[in-house]
Amino acid sequence: MWVTCPMVLERLKRDCMITKLKGIDLGNIDNISIDKGTVWATKKADLQPTLVLEELAFQINDNQQTSNIAKTIKSLTNDNSGFDENRLVILNDDDFKYLVKYATQVSARIKLNEDKTTTGNGGNLWYEETLPPETLLYAITLYHKPRHSMERMNNAHEVANSFQDIIADEFIQIGGNETVGQGWCSIKMMPEQGDS
Repeated sequence: MWVTCPMVLERLKRDCMITKLKGIDLGNIDNISIDKGTVWATKKADLQPTLVLEELAFQINDNQQTSNIAKTIKSLTNDNSGFDENRLVILNDDDFKYLVKYATQVSARIKLNEDKTTTGNGGNLWYEETLPPETLLYAITLYHKPRHSMERMNNAHEVANSFQDIIADEFIQIGGNETVGQGWCSIKMMPEQGDS
């Protein structure tokens, strides 16, 4: 399941308004009130009356508003995201906070020495917390005319074009651990908004 909460959706709505992103309709999420132990699901989710996420059990309330929010989120993702709009659930802010804190993957890692053992200069046990592989992330990139003259970039559009050249590939790797397959992200650039 993809899980979110009213606080995250409110932030997304606010950020879409800041960027004047057109065609994004999250509906009236300002007054969403979801009881603890309850989730809102999409109409087509086809879930049992009780949904279990980790060790928490939730009663399901399927409604059209969640379906509309899921369609909007789907419009913000690209085909490589794997997002299934029928698997979105909206939790109470406190339940979401609990899952973010206690249900993310924690992996034990250990360094091997040249002999592929953990003795000598090997060892060094450590733990890494990672986002689930299908996590959806978004970021806002704002650009404007540089304050100082730059050799390559004299206006805001050149700044934007330079940035888009950097992320021209549909996939980027963020952070460390590339060798163990972590940090790979699929990117969807939204249309340019405004004229600054």
